[in-house]
Amino acid sequence: MTLALALAASLLWGGSDFVGGTVSRRMAARDVLAISQVIAAFLLAGYVIVTGEWRQANPGVLLALAAGVLWTLGIFSFYQALAAGTMGVVAPIAACAVAVPVVAGLLTGDRPSALQLVGIGLGVTGSVAAAGPELRSGGRAARRARPILLAVLTACCFGVEILLLAHASRTSVPLTLAAMRAASLTCLFVPMVLSRRGLPNVGRTTFAGVILIAFLDLGGTAAFAASTRHGLISLVAVVSSLYGVVTVLLARQVHRERLQKVQTIAVATAFAGVMCIGLGSLGA
Repeated sequence: MTLALALAASLLWGGSDFVGGTVSRRMAARDVLAISQVIAAFLLAGYVIVTGEWRQANPGVLLALAAGVLWTLGIFSFYQALAAGTMGVVAPIAACAVAVPVVAGLLTGDRPSALQLVGIGLGVTGSVAAAGPELRSGGRAARRARPILLAVLTACCFGVEILLLAHASRTSVPLTLAAMRAASLTCLFVPMVLSRRGLPNVGRTTFAGVILIAFLDLGGTAAFAASTRHGLISLVAVVSSLYGVVTVLLARQVHRERLQKVQTIAVATAFAGVMCIGLGSLGA
């Protein structure tokens, strides 16, 4: 059941990232996030009230709030990277967030297998190689490098957020998700109020996409949080990080994105690294 939930998280997150990146090409990423988070917050509030979850104590609320802030920064960077760059390159770099739980495990006494160490090396090598053609291309190098830097920032934010979410959800998954959404809404709407910027607008053609983002992201986060309550964070994080594969497959199928040969090999290497980490965790 734990692995099934983690796999479900990767499928839902991958779909959410693809839809988010696509919609962000038509409207500002900040608006996409703000509206989708409002929808997700209403869904969570209704669930917490109807089920009576709000009566439970949640000692991990501070961790959940911090996770919400990091999630907001990470997803905002990710949407911008997806909108400006190639999904097939950005997604694998962001997927390397899985290295954070692995490193955290090392610092707290975990001993990864040789296969896991190989996987970490493959993941880093593949991500750097995938970014190579983008960074070496002539012309406006800074603009070409921007999606790569945003993807790296995404990986760092998501990696730490995964750890915080796993620890915070030990008591109550719904309350943890609610606290995360409260933090993310604050991060999104306070700057709008201070800058006197109008409320985000969404057209009819993109509204369905924003709603879909809310459902997919919320479902993926809930599946991941539930899986961490009964499984090792390192294993769950690796399996759920396969959302990048889903994003790449959807980008190829829908947007007909084509990668250079070196990028195709590098992307495959990065995903092979993720798989090695997962297999090493299974054998541990």
